[in-house]
Amino acid sequence: LVGSEMCIRDRTITTLLDDDGTIAFWPLPTGTTLWREFSRVAASGDGSKVVFQVCDHNSGGEGCRLYLLGADGTGIVDISAIFTPDLVNTGWSWGNLRISDDGSKVFIKAQLNDGRSYIHRYVVSTGETTSAVNHWWYPSAFDWFAIDDDASRFFVGKVDQGWDPNLGRNIRGMYYANHDSTIVQYVDIYADLPCNGSCNNLNMADQLGGSADGNRAFFAWMSDYLGNSHPDNRSAQWVSTIGGDVTKLTTDDHYWVWEGDWRGVSNHSGSAALYQYRHRSGDPKITDLVNVATGASAEMTWTTDLNPVEAFITRSGHYVMISGKKGDAGQQHYLTMKDLQWDRNRDTWSYHLPPFGREISNITNDDRRFFVTNRYDLQRVDMAV
Repeated sequence: LVGSEMCIRDRTITTLLDDDGTIAFWPLPTGTTLWREFSRVAASGDGSKVVFQVCDHNSGGEGCRLYLLGADGTGIVDISAIFTPDLVNTGWSWGNLRISDDGSKVFIKAQLNDGRSYIHRYVVSTGETTSAVNHWWYPSAFDWFAIDDDASRFFVGKVDQGWDPNLGRNIRGMYYANHDSTIVQYVDIYADLPCNGSCNNLNMADQLGGSADGNRAFFAWMSDYLGNSHPDNRSAQWVSTIGGDVTKLTTDDHYWVWEGDWRGVSNHSGSAALYQYRHRSGDPKITDLVNVATGASAEMTWTTDLNPVEAFITRSGHYVMISGKKGDAGQQHYLTMKDLQWDRNRDTWSYHLPPFGREISNITNDDRRFFVTNRYDLQRVDMAV
């Protein structure tokens, strides 16, 4: 051991692609003075593939393409066919870049010219693009989705299914959908959750993510809204099985609860989950790790800073990656990889990476690799121990 850092052998940061002003696989027009840059990025769980976005700033940042690359930097494939002709814009009208664990399918949330949003699926072996689930959303009513390990289940979050005359109210709640199937409700926010005043208001709910085994979903619920910025607003993180066994994650309510993280709100089975909150207005922002079965929690970090603290847990449940301010003295988590087994920080070589303007992928299932994009390049970070 060196200080509090785990010793890493064969640590490397490899630049897989870079931009010397042209990006060879998508060259700029002759004579141009502008640029293209890398942005969104996601890794297949098995570590074989990375999917990433490149945007063209000659068109005001509105022209983007998606590419799939082998983790060794070979075999680049343009998969921009996932941007079907009826997509509003390849720059800003899509999101939620996801890839299956085996790298065979890529998914996005796509806003089309008909005013609706869909989950698009791109099959790498055939180049086919189709809808992944049999449902559509109005863009303002669809935040984001999470997928399980083999992309057979999608956690699609909150949905309003419309008026039910028998119940005398709208059917609103949290939903999932299996591949090529319609949505299924696992939480009815009116019938399953406590409330005071806003008992059937979807604005009080937020999706946080789902377990990679496809069996548990995590969401936030504000049971008592007393006013904008009121210090006694009551929010909490909840967990539900897809069969509808709904449980509050801990016994506490808070002023504010986080929005989750697509890279991992829980370990693979959903038995351990991250939980970020402010207990009362003005309190520090706390990031805890919670034992889902018992509700027992352990603090990962805290900060008085108002800016976001990004945190996600790996599939194995052995590590939590944290990035953002910590404490009350302006300290910084700079891609801190917290080792939960040894209670130490693992070196991520973060000091070799650009400090700003970057995006970080999920970590591969073996806890070994992640990918980083910034304006100029795509990099692979190998943390082999």
